[in-house]
Amino acid sequence: MAKLLANRHLIWLAAAYVAVIALILYPAFHEGFGFKLALWDCIPPTLGLTLLASANDEPTHRFTISAIFAIISALIMLFFVIAWFFTPLDTDPHSTTTALVFVFAPLWSIGIAIVAAGITWLVKWPTAT
Repeated sequence: MAKLLANRHLIWLAAAYVAVIALILYPAFHEGFGFKLALWDCIPPTLGLTLLASANDEPTHRFTISAIFAIISALIMLFFVIAWFFTPLDTDPHSTTTALVFVFAPLWSIGIAIVAAGITWLVKWPTAT
């Protein structure tokens, strides 16, 4: 228990991860996408969490790049959820257009996060020791 309290950042990270997953799963279950598509939509934040957890929370270049990837991938997925929430993607509820958006959202999320992490790596690379 003392070790867990010493790593309070893990508690915040887990809480943020649960909140992001809940927000991502809401449209999937509301629109009736199915379990496979709901799992597909959870890949970007899960991949970001995995990268952050494997970076060992040391202030290194790897941790910075992992944090950029995790934050960008989660924010892009949340962008699609917020767009779904505030603007109807189609006039027909439970439409295939909405499903298509959430099929390609993880690809956009991971792609943009990879580009952002790559730019971070290029910027931090000359200062690597």
